[in-house]
Amino acid sequence: MDVVRWRAVSRWFCAITYDASIWRCLYTNSCLPRPPGPFPFQSTTYLEKALLRTERLTQSWMTQPMRDVSHVELLIEQNPRGRIELLGGRFLVGCESASRFVLHDIDADAEPHAHRKQVIWEQEEPVLAWAASSMTTLDGRFVVYVLLSDEKLDIPRWRLLEFCFNGESVKPCAVDVFEVPTSRFEPYCVVLQKSEKSPFLHFPECKLVFDTRTRIFYEFPKFHFELDERWHKDGSKSHFNVSRTPEDIVLTSTHIIALYNFFLPPFPGITTLLQAFTADRSFVRNGKGVLRRSHEGFSDHHFNQVALLRNSIVDPVTESTNVRMLECVHFDRGLHVLWGDLTLPKPSGDAVLPITIAIHEKVEKPKTEKFYGHGGLQSFGCSDAGLLKGFYRANPPQDPLCLMKFAVDVSQDECTLAVGEILAPEWNHIKGPTDGNCITSFDASGRFCLVKCSAMYDLYGDTDDLELVVVVDIE
Repeated sequence: MDVVRWRAVSRWFCAITYDASIWRCLYTNSCLPRPPGPFPFQSTTYLEKALLRTERLTQSWMTQPMRDVSHVELLIEQNPRGRIELLGGRFLVGCESASRFVLHDIDADAEPHAHRKQVIWEQEEPVLAWAASSMTTLDGRFVVYVLLSDEKLDIPRWRLLEFCFNGESVKPCAVDVFEVPTSRFEPYCVVLQKSEKSPFLHFPECKLVFDTRTRIFYEFPKFHFELDERWHKDGSKSHFNVSRTPEDIVLTSTHIIALYNFFLPPFPGITTLLQAFTADRSFVRNGKGVLRRSHEGFSDHHFNQVALLRNSIVDPVTESTNVRMLECVHFDRGLHVLWGDLTLPKPSGDAVLPITIAIHEKVEKPKTEKFYGHGGLQSFGCSDAGLLKGFYRANPPQDPLCLMKFAVDVSQDECTLAVGEILAPEWNHIKGPTDGNCITSFDASGRFCLVKCSAMYDLYGDTDDLELVVVVDIE
């Protein structure tokens, strides 16, 4: 990075390059994938290391073997009813003794006010199941959410814990507890869905959405849809069958988009019904709201495993909202990337307006026949701006292990797709995350979180109740 090179020019330039305001500005305006921030508790050293790591990874991703440059190992108490996730690029949440939540800070050694492990919540009732997530609020705060199920006086309940970080100390400065207003209760199935730079949290099991700005829970309205004219026959509705449960939910900064499977004989295959909802405070009664259906559209394409690629962008002229979604990434004699562009017209009263849907596909073949056939997608991570990195493993596995890395840039109107060389990874300190370990998360800035299989940590002695979690930085 040019700023670091200035340090060799003179002492004056060197002093400037350590100025906190410069690194916070660079971090805010960088288009590279990076952990959320900047936050007050992130030191200048942390911001610099994060930017340099993602820049080096971007430069070497397509041409150099994957290698581990550092790693942190943590022994965390096993909890089969919770899932280890890397939050904010550096935190792990664990549940100990079924009643105490702890926060592990991977980068604690690099921060002056950080702690490797701290207790953030304790309660008397045993936790039945839980899920954790994090987000950056619109006013720039870092917040960790924990959704848990438990019982009080033999009455099942859901609760949402909100831990707000808003100071130089890497410690929650405020904790709020919300009772989740639902009669649906699957105590051992807890899922918490979020999207970076979206104010919404989605609870699939409860079929609720939480607006973090107003702290109001919303439920979906009674299922209803209008048929496009091409689905009419002789002036009446044709026979149809629509799943009442969304196949997927996409959370944007402005809308909640639900996708439903749609079967309509005599048309072959499966089409998709898309409905967009907004959280309108005028639809709130007794502290609980109902989402308002604002837009709707049909696609002949069957969407599957959708992810948000580019968040809502409002056109300054037409005031329409544009959203870009990743439909899928798969390998079949070439890397196929499918994405959809949605255009939502400017709202007009209570009318449900049509969604314009455009599907795009781009294919890039590998540079050698060695990888032809089906590959096994190991993992990928994408940034809010539409930059995606991932890698494939040869399927069936080859000896030595070979990986094909790829990069996708859909931040502009045209998609750029690149496929790297077929290279064997170089692991210096760990057994690689492609060798039978469970990858729980991977972000495009170059950090893995993986849970090692039990055979890997017998050397730690009696660890029947512990999991060895390894966070790895790669380039």
